[in-house]
Amino acid sequence: MASRSSSDSENDAVAEGKPVDHTNLLNGWLFWRAVIVMNFCNVLAFLDQMSIMALLATVSADFNAGNSVIWASTAQLVAAVNGQCIFGYMSDVFGRKQMLLIALVMLLLSSLLCGLWGQFGEQATVFFLLRAVTGVATGSISNLVNIAQNDFLSAERRAKFQGIQDTSAALGSDLGFTLGAVFARYGWEKLYYVNSGLTFVAVVLLCLYVPSKAAKVTWSRVRLCVKTIDWIGILTGSAMLVTALIYLTQGRELGWTSPMGIGLLVGAIVSGALFLANGWKQPLEEYGVRPIVPSRLFNNRTISVIYAQNLLLGAAYYTLMTFLPMYLEFVLGYSSVVSAALMWPYVVTHGAWSTGSAYLIRALAKRHERAKSFIYVFAGGFALWTIAAVLFGTVRSKLTVGEIIGLEIMIGLGTGSVFQNSINAIRNQVSAYDQAVAIGTRNALRFKGGAIGTAAGSTIMAGILDKKLLAYLKEEAQSAFTKPDHT
Repeated sequence: MASRSSSDSENDAVAEGKPVDHTNLLNGWLFWRAVIVMNFCNVLAFLDQMSIMALLATVSADFNAGNSVIWASTAQLVAAVNGQCIFGYMSDVFGRKQMLLIALVMLLLSSLLCGLWGQFGEQATVFFLLRAVTGVATGSISNLVNIAQNDFLSAERRAKFQGIQDTSAALGSDLGFTLGAVFARYGWEKLYYVNSGLTFVAVVLLCLYVPSKAAKVTWSRVRLCVKTIDWIGILTGSAMLVTALIYLTQGRELGWTSPMGIGLLVGAIVSGALFLANGWKQPLEEYGVRPIVPSRLFNNRTISVIYAQNLLLGAAYYTLMTFLPMYLEFVLGYSSVVSAALMWPYVVTHGAWSTGSAYLIRALAKRHERAKSFIYVFAGGFALWTIAAVLFGTVRSKLTVGEIIGLEIMIGLGTGSVFQNSINAIRNQVSAYDQAVAIGTRNALRFKGGAIGTAAGSTIMAGILDKKLLAYLKEEAQSAFTKPDHT
């Protein structure tokens, strides 16, 4: 009887919707150069995600986009949800490095097209679509870096190195704010040309220095992989999110209770119901389909709570990253560059405490149950973040620089306590088989929360401006993203 090859076994795993083992433990210089290169990719992903926050007012003015410019950010976050789900699953089949390369090439090309359209194009809608393509790439990159780094580490070493990813995310975020502010003054489209060049460097470094443990790609494996993707879940989930966001962002103009508004609301509810029915009622895995969100994950109370936290966390975090720079520039009157510089206290605190909080959890675990050590750090982090957010909104409209820095440090301690640590908390609750999809679901919910939060924030801000501004100023500030003339 002929023996079965490893390729045959892997094809069987794909056909059954099961991931292939990509564990490839590294040590010494081989490990460090792979981690440095992958986290350079992570820096580029967050640089792109956050630079658009500093460019919203300028892009709105150049395209005459008004409040709809929020879709430059929201479309990116919505697309990131789908990108990280599809690319994360396909990386289980074809390898982390291969899918990371594809995501980087997507980022390179979409950044180049964003720059060209910013320089020569006129329609804001095309730019929003290009930002959606970029979102597929950046969401996939950040997710794949997270998964791939852990493939190189034993379970005992993962907590020790988790701060590296949060540090690279924090560094990319503030570079995004800073470079976005600089290029907003000297031609924002040029930033996307710079992004393209840096991404090309990342592609070369990834090819040279990151090892891969993946079987040969064949058309049969591609067909098997495509068949096992939960396309119905992706389509219904996307429809739910997009219709809900259009209702949130355009409801004032369309009319909340107009036929179009009600139609969007009903569409969101129906597509949401279909998404839940697809994931919870249909036994997808019996048909060889790997659910985008396996319902069994929600049977675990701890995971369900963490998922709810990440949905709310994403809404709060991306709203903060969108509107705090605008507050510094629009309300306090700082230049875009100074406003970006004032974000550094938050970013540095977040990156440093991401590592510090992991060591704190390990220290507490020696004295208490491991689960309680996570609870203590999470509760403290969310409490600090909540207090700082309340103070930001209630103390007074114009804060001093010292007050802003103090509140940013509090928020950094809060986000640093919960962002990366939630991944380790999830890993402690699931089997090796479910780790990639469990973490991917966590990331998807964070992006969904971000999309909803930024859309809702834009609508609330526009509504307040409409009520507060004098009639003649409303014509001057038709958008919540219009930069005021402080002279």
